[in-house]
Amino acid sequence: MQGNEIEKEKNNEIINKQTLNNNENDEKMNKLEDRLEQAGIVKPPDGAFGWAVVFASFCTNGIVDGIIFTVSASLVPRWERFFNNNTVTNVTSLLAGFYLLSGPLASALANSFGCNTVAVAGAFIAAIGFLVSALIPALPVLYVAFGIIGGLKKKLEIFFRKQSFLGIGFGLVFLPAIVIVGQYFSEKRALATGIAVCGSGIGTAIFGQINPIILDHFDKLVGEEDSWRIFLLFLSAITLTCAIFGCFFKPLKPSKSQLEQVVKIASEFMGKGGNNEEIILREENEENNKIIRRPSDTTKITQGVEIER
Repeated sequence: MQGNEIEKEKNNEIINKQTLNNNENDEKMNKLEDRLEQAGIVKPPDGAFGWAVVFASFCTNGIVDGIIFTVSASLVPRWERFFNNNTVTNVTSLLAGFYLLSGPLASALANSFGCNTVAVAGAFIAAIGFLVSALIPALPVLYVAFGIIGGLKKKLEIFFRKQSFLGIGFGLVFLPAIVIVGQYFSEKRALATGIAVCGSGIGTAIFGQINPIILDHFDKLVGEEDSWRIFLLFLSAITLTCAIFGCFFKPLKPSKSQLEQVVKIASEFMGKGGNNEEIILREENEENNKIIRRPSDTTKITQGVEIER
């Protein structure tokens, strides 16, 4: 009986030492994670390439909002005469509606694929919307290309099952252009964002002036009935330039010095032997002289400590 009690006390002592070492290991891993996290944080440059991003965002906002807020005054009167239908105003209303309603979709895609990828894809989608509207001059196609609407004639039901080209495309361009500016600036974030947003007002003023001039020019070239289609092709080409500006919306990456610091911290933790070496923690025990081993890994180890007799 006495021998069993002694053996039980030894086992309890071993378990206590294992628990103590596990706690120490957890504490070390927490400190390691904190050091790696601090070393890996990418600080906004507050300038340099960030101002190129601001310029690209400025131009993108100018094109997107300039088109959205002026195209109605330019095209709706012509559409009413061409289609002999006073409901064409819904087309531009859907454009503005889906442009803003696509915000949650755009943010989710930007988180998954990056602002540059989403902005470039949105520019192509919007350009295709203008292109389709110009090549197929039918009112149902305009509804599909500019937005989604329901509750109209049964003949249009097949079109309403499709997604919006133009409204959603512009939404995918607009949100990344705003979000990316905040990633490149910290102290000057308010100034940078303000400059980028100014593009919307300037773009609206510019497009409001040049749209009638361009339409009048196309009237003289191809006639009033087809001039609005050529005008849509022109807008498609202008919208496609947003894909070029979207390429500037690159995500921030750690610098070379940050990567070297992370490697240094990991190497210090793993020891000089490299990733495959096991870290051997010797515990002084006069009675059983045990060696506690655990794998060399940067992930947290909370259990599974192996004891060799």
